[in-house]
Amino acid sequence: MKSSIGCLPLYQVACIIAMVNIVLSLGLFGLYRLAAGRLGP
Repeated sequence: MKSSIGCLPLYQVACIIAMVNIVLSLGLFGLYRLAAGRLGP
C-alpha cells in the first residue's frame, strides 16, 4: 500500500486540523496567561 500526502482520508485531515487547533489554542492561552501575569498586579 502506497500512501501519499495528497490523498489523506477525510477523518485523518479532520484529526490533524483538530490537533492543530487545540495546540494553537493552548499556546495562545499560555501566552495570554504569561502576559497577564507579567503585566498584572
